[in-house]
Amino acid sequence: MTPPKYIYICIFSLFLGLLHVQAQNNPSGIQYRAADSTKAKKPPPKPQKYPVPFKPTGLRIGTNVAAPLYHLIDGRSAGFEGNAELLFDNKYFLRLAAGLADVQLERDLGAQFQMQGQYAQIGAAIAPFYKPNSELKYPTRDVFFVGAMLGLAQFNQSLRYDNNSALWGNTPISWRQDKLLAAWLNFGLGFRVEVVKNIFMGWEGGYNLRLALTESKTPMAITDVPGFKQNDRTGANWQLGFLLMYQLPLRKNNTAQRTKKPTDTIAD
Repeated sequence: MTPPKYIYICIFSLFLGLLHVQAQNNPSGIQYRAADSTKAKKPPPKPQKYPVPFKPTGLRIGTNVAAPLYHLIDGRSAGFEGNAELLFDNKYFLRLAAGLADVQLERDLGAQFQMQGQYAQIGAAIAPFYKPNSELKYPTRDVFFVGAMLGLAQFNQSLRYDNNSALWGNTPISWRQDKLLAAWLNFGLGFRVEVVKNIFMGWEGGYNLRLALTESKTPMAITDVPGFKQNDRTGANWQLGFLLMYQLPLRKNNTAQRTKKPTDTIAD
């Protein structure tokens, strides 16, 4: 039995409809190959690291030349003070000072006074007006700074004199106190100027405020404290110093610049 003609017409119409749908989905007629997900992609370039905050950039070491100058001026005090400053981008300083002191003087009625001891100070400072060299037309490492330090001292003192008496004659008398302790705060300001490459010098002044002092157990008053200088009833004094220092570079003081975020790459 021969199939009716309308069956052939329906099959032919269905075939044309399928061709029309395929043409709409791919009008260019180009065959596409599925992307290979297993193909390795190139890693994006690593962005430049930002500078680490408070990373040391230099170390200055030197001495306070004012200490021996005081001895030349008044002849009553001698000593030595060493100084160190750890720099953080030349804007922040971690400061350390340590020294020895020896005071000898003659008082009324031929009394001989002597004080010997050592001291140390530690603190921090900031250069409020410092700008990185990248922002300056003329690069410089000269700075003005303000800061504070905590001082501690241990010392001994002695006093000797002759007691003249009509009854007992000339009687030598001596007083001595060992391991005396003192603590104070120093609020100061100053500047550092680079006179030659890595050679710095500068004045600094400060106000010392006494925090603690061992009480004297003898009639002998405590008039001098290492590092704190002269001690009186007010418990405060002014101090002036002149430092000569050499800077050891720890790393280049360059500021890393930000990099643009890498753009997304298109897979092949």
